Amino acid sequence: MFNITLTHRAPCHLAGLAHTGPYPEISRTFAQVFALFDARNEMPKVRGMIAVYHDNPATTPAAKLNSFAAAVVSGRYTPAPPLQSLIPPGGDHAVLLFKGPYVFHP
Repeated sequence: MFNITLTHRAPCHLAGLAHTGPYPEISRTFAQVFALFDARNEMPKVRGMIAVYHDNPATTPAAKLNSFAAAVVSGRYTPAPPLQSLIPPGGDHAVLLFKGPYVFHP
C-alpha cells in the first residue's frame, strides 16, 4: 500500500492535459504531456509532475473519472495548445509520493 499524507500546499502552476477514464490509465496522458514538452524543447521548464484527481472512484464509474496529468511549471509559462493551464488552490491536499520506476505507455 502507498503512504498518503495530508500536506498544506501553496497554489502552483500546472500545464497538462485532461484525462477521462480509469485513474490507473493516466500514464498514457502523462506520456502525451511529456512528449509535447520534449518536442518543444521545454523539458527544462518542468519542475515536477502532479496528477489532479477530480472524482471519487468509489462513486463515479471508472469510464467517467476525470483527472489532469500535469507538469509543474513556472508561473510565467504559458502553454501552447493542446496543453492547458491549471492552478489548483492552496490548502490541504492528500499527497502520494511515488518513486520510480516511471513507465509510460504511449
